Amino acid sequence: MDCDSILPFVSVMYLFASLTRGNIGNARLGGIEKDLDINGKQFHNIVTMFFVGYIICQIPSTMATRIVPPSKWIGFVMVIWVSANSKCQLGNLFSLVYPARFFMGCFQAGLGPGVPLLLSYWYKREEMARRMSIFLGSSTLAGLFGGVFAYAVIRNLDGSHGLASWRWLFIVEGVPTIFIGILCFFFLPNYPHTASKYFLTPAERELAIKRGQSGGNKDTKTFSKHQMLKAVLDWHNWLAIVVYLGLNVCLSSFSTFLPTIIKAMGFTSLQAELLTIPPYATGCFTLVLVSWLSDLTKQRAFCIMVTTMVAALGYILLIIGKDISMKYAGAILVGAGVYPIIPLTLTWISNNNLGHTKRGTALAMTGTVAQCFSILGSQIYKKSQAPTYREGHGVCLAFMCLSFCMALLLRIGLARENCQKDRLYGKVDEMQPKVMEDTEKLYDKHPSFRYFL
Repeated sequence: MDCDSILPFVSVMYLFASLTRGNIGNARLGGIEKDLDINGKQFHNIVTMFFVGYIICQIPSTMATRIVPPSKWIGFVMVIWVSANSKCQLGNLFSLVYPARFFMGCFQAGLGPGVPLLLSYWYKREEMARRMSIFLGSSTLAGLFGGVFAYAVIRNLDGSHGLASWRWLFIVEGVPTIFIGILCFFFLPNYPHTASKYFLTPAERELAIKRGQSGGNKDTKTFSKHQMLKAVLDWHNWLAIVVYLGLNVCLSSFSTFLPTIIKAMGFTSLQAELLTIPPYATGCFTLVLVSWLSDLTKQRAFCIMVTTMVAALGYILLIIGKDISMKYAGAILVGAGVYPIIPLTLTWISNNNLGHTKRGTALAMTGTVAQCFSILGSQIYKKSQAPTYREGHGVCLAFMCLSFCMALLLRIGLARENCQKDRLYGKVDEMQPKVMEDTEKLYDKHPSFRYFL
């Protein structure tokens, strides 16, 4: 069965989503502040507007996949968010850039939690971290390619046809995104039971359905208010959200301000664009490696805690570093530590919520709350802190420590509940048919369900 053929599709989608979302940081070195006559505070507010739109539309956009087939919805929003982003290169600050970034956030909101929800119907729980790492790892490739694209555009296209280099950056990265959105609309599979014969044979479709049901995926058609309420009241989800919000503070600031941070070390704008590549490349490598180890060992919390410590060490080096090499090593460690936390946390949440609506609500809640803290991340690196940016690094260090503590606490709580189920019902492989109840009524409280730790 070739279920993995869905991965390249969604990964390329997320790569271009990350490119169009993060190119505002590259555009800063391309002269957007000078051309639009904006100051540092206004630039931070432009970055923030994306997250405001993202927060407002996160849950509605995710729940829309219950009404509209995921392929149609995701393809539609991709085309719309590029259209919004294109407005940034057409006008001035007050007429277009603020609303453009806001609506771009609105329409990107469904992609982050929507695709993990979709993938949970194609893969077993113990397979999800690796697949999520490939999907979300494309954001590190976006950072890597974004630096290369920005370098090439700033060097070769500045002034071409009367357009500044940062305007060309939005165009060059936006056009292929529209093309990908159109392909998604027509060709991205939705659920195993609706996959066409060109994607799965009848035998493969039957196997894919059984694989999904082994993880409790049985309901794909109806919206359940009861499941939604259960997700909101589940304390596991709220601890996981705290883990993820700590990550989002660091991720939003790192992906936007890394070129600025590197330039402040003493490099030129073009050098800074190229020097963003190693941190992203390292992040891509560790993301795939740690996710593979997480699936192999079936451990989520320990992997998250290790990577938060790596990122924390990176921020410490950025704060105390006396020379360029130590500071740059810190930036690389931050990339290596921050990016693996994304697929691990979202996979952990997906693994531990049964029921389509409950899982979708949990993922959307995570994105919504965490993106509120992305607003904080977009504001902590002020120009007044240059060239050290110690205050911004200190905030990120504190949130990495918070994520570490919450991951440890959540693991302890989940392990305790697993032990309680073992005492009441016996080990999973000792289950008797008489205690097998409908998962759609009990969700993750089902006697045969055990939480991933």
